[in-house]
Amino acid sequence: MIVSLVLAVLVFVAVYDFLEGLRVRRTAPDMLHLPTEAPLEDGRPRRSTWVLVFGILFPRYFDRDAVLERHHVVELIRRSGYHPYATPGAYYAALLSSFSMGLVLAALGGGLLAAIGAAPLAVPFALPVLIWAYRRPGVRLRDAVKRRAMHLRQNMLLGLSQLSVYLESGVGVQEALRRTGALGGPFCNLLAFFVARMEVEDVRTALERMRAHTPDPADTNMRLFLNDLEGYFLRQRPLGPAVNALRDAVRRDIRNATLERAATVKRRAVIYGIFAIIGLLLSGVAPAFVR
Repeated sequence: MIVSLVLAVLVFVAVYDFLEGLRVRRTAPDMLHLPTEAPLEDGRPRRSTWVLVFGILFPRYFDRDAVLERHHVVELIRRSGYHPYATPGAYYAALLSSFSMGLVLAALGGGLLAAIGAAPLAVPFALPVLIWAYRRPGVRLRDAVKRRAMHLRQNMLLGLSQLSVYLESGVGVQEALRRTGALGGPFCNLLAFFVARMEVEDVRTALERMRAHTPDPADTNMRLFLNDLEGYFLRQRPLGPAVNALRDAVRRDIRNATLERAATVKRRAVIYGIFAIIGLLLSGVAPAFVR
């Protein structure tokens, strides 16, 4: 009885929304304008009844402003180096595809559970699947940003070393940046991108675009390098000594990170060795106590 009532209400809401959408939608005056929904008296666009119902339970996912806000996605795409999603459209297409796959898996799993007599487990099974399917594209994008940040730190030492060689040999700064950018890698690609942007816009705007494409805006070394570039192009400060000092700092950071990883591996090896020795002792003593 309750299920029938709920289904009847859902069908009524769906039919009402469909008819209301046909009533308020007006014909476009020409082919250059798309049909739009008639706004309410206060100028706001009309909201669907589904948004009214589910927006109470999930306000974050059914808020129009939050759904249409794409600055965060665009920022992540820039920081990831346009991989694995080159455009916001590709990201949202992957989101729809992943969520559709999650719906199919949840429906199949729920159907199998109902077929074997475990219908109450269908909802606990479907909910994690849907959450995983919805979050999967975002997790892939954030993982790509982390991997690019890690590779940029490694490529930064190579790029700064080569840039220092060019500057000490008398090559101009812009030409040195262009030649270093030809080496490839996340950091060198940023240098090539910066030089290319300087050819079509002013230096300050090119620096802002380069900063927006940095995978980790909080990286101290990258922020120092951007400040050095700004100091050279906008305040006529020497770039060579700053690049040399930053190169040495990056080398120290990489060495410290390597020593930290080595210490972690050594500590784990010692712990595993202790457990192995305890296991050998127990295996030798256990037969004397077990008859």
